[in-house]
Amino acid sequence: MAEPSTPLSPSEMTRLREKRERHKKNKADPLVPLDGLLDRLLQKHIDPIIVSQTAQWMAAHDALSVQVQIKLRAFALSDRTKSFNHKVMLFYVLHEFLKIGAPVVDVPSRKQSTAASFDAVRRTRHMEWMATVEHILHACVREYASVRDSYKPRDMKPIEDHRKKLLKTLGRWDELGIYRGKLKEWKKVVLGEVKVRKAPPRILQNVVAPFDKEGLDLRRELDRGNIAWFFEPVEFRSPRAKLRHWRFTGAAFIDTLGRCLGLEAHVVVAAMSFYQTLFKRGFYAKE
Repeated sequence: MAEPSTPLSPSEMTRLREKRERHKKNKADPLVPLDGLLDRLLQKHIDPIIVSQTAQWMAAHDALSVQVQIKLRAFALSDRTKSFNHKVMLFYVLHEFLKIGAPVVDVPSRKQSTAASFDAVRRTRHMEWMATVEHILHACVREYASVRDSYKPRDMKPIEDHRKKLLKTLGRWDELGIYRGKLKEWKKVVLGEVKVRKAPPRILQNVVAPFDKEGLDLRRELDRGNIAWFFEPVEFRSPRAKLRHWRFTGAAFIDTLGRCLGLEAHVVVAAMSFYQTLFKRGFYAKE
């Protein structure tokens, strides 16, 4: 006769329950394919195939635009993208993503009307992604701007090579009519004529990892038909559960307020990113 199995302790039951929840979440996580593509992206110096696949995936999942932008913004500031070459890969992905559906243009045609060149969907996409594009551009420039003053003139070649990569992409955007109103300003940033924006403070790395899918996913679990639930007091199983509850509560409030005010998506994304910084620096910084 088989011996009865030993019952699990409360701590073992908790670990098993959390493991099942993580497995269930990962199965339903719509950004899992993007995570895999980003991992492959950093394994190669420049792999046009992976860059193109990542851009195509982003274009095919416009409904996840806000989540993807938050993911890329945090990814550009994480320990996983430590060098310029890592960050510029994200910039190349954005380049491929923004030009999807663009007309083939060998010579810039200023007379061609915007309405004839780009459809409404692409114009909306470009507007929604503009702040994220600028965010990653500044992240690229910061990688060489921080060491530029300490380099001797004969050692400036790597910095010039980095600039050429960014300027070449911006020049191609001018030909395609992408962000023409911003290109002059962005080129000055690349050349150092305009001061690059400071990186957001990075603290509490042990509490919320920069590439933590639970920490970066601000809106995926929001049920707009039940948003009020996020504002009700509840009992929390752990400090992490309490942290997640108030993170999503803040995201729900920003999302609802943005819709009530009729704000554009890129403005809401910027507000959520700023809220992330305040949340980690102030609300839970001492816990």
